[in-house]
Amino acid sequence: MKILTMVSHCKNNSSDQILCPILKGLNSAQSDCAIIIPAGNANRLLLTALATKKNRANCQVAILCNDPFIDRDSFFLELYSLGVRTISNWPSSIFLEQSFKKAMSNIGIHPESEFEYLTQATSAGLRPQAFIRSLDQGRQAIEKGIKDLIIHPGLNQKLTLKAQNAVLDSLQLMIEAFLNIDPNLSIYIYQHSLKDLNAYRERYSGKVSPISGYVIYGSVE
Repeated sequence: MKILTMVSHCKNNSSDQILCPILKGLNSAQSDCAIIIPAGNANRLLLTALATKKNRANCQVAILCNDPFIDRDSFFLELYSLGVRTISNWPSSIFLEQSFKKAMSNIGIHPESEFEYLTQATSAGLRPQAFIRSLDQGRQAIEKGIKDLIIHPGLNQKLTLKAQNAVLDSLQLMIEAFLNIDPNLSIYIYQHSLKDLNAYRERYSGKVSPISGYVIYGSVE
C-alpha cells in the first residue's frame, strides 16, 4: 500500500511526493480552496522549484490546469525534460458549487476541462492522475482515458463521528463503482492528515482494501 504526500517542497524521493509549490504556507483546509486564493503563478512556481531540485527522477507534480497564460505543449515538454512523469490537477475546481460553479464554468474553469488538460499531457510522455470529488467527476475522468484517480473526501471540516463514518462509507461506494467500470484503475484516497488516514484504516480494519494507496497533505514524518 503506497502513501504519497502532497508537499510544497520536496525533501525525499520525488516518486513518493506530489510537488505543488503554490501551497507553501497553506494548511490542508486552505489547500482545498487554493484555486480561488490569489497566491501567485502556480505553474511558474512549479517550474522554478523543479529547476533547482537535485533529485527529479520520476517526479510527481500538481499543476494548475486552468492556467490561460501558458502554452500547454511546451509546458508538458518542459515538465518531462525536468524529470516529471506524473501530473495531477491541483489546485482544483472539483469543490465549486452552485452559482460560483456556474460562473467559473462560463469561463472554462470546471473539472472536465481539467481532465481534458491532463490527458493532453500523455503526448509528452506524462501520466495523468486526476483528483475527483464525486461519481460524475470520476466517470468523466475515466471517459477521458485517465487510469489513476485520487478520491477527495470533501472540504476539511469538523464532523461528528457519525458524519465522518458516512463520508468514509461513501468513499467505499465510489471505489466499488469505479472498479466496476474498470478493474484496472489505480485508486488513491486523499486524506487531510495522518490522523484521518488512521481513522479510515480503523473503520475498515477487517476488510481488504482494493485501493492502491493514499495521498496525505503535508509530511507524514
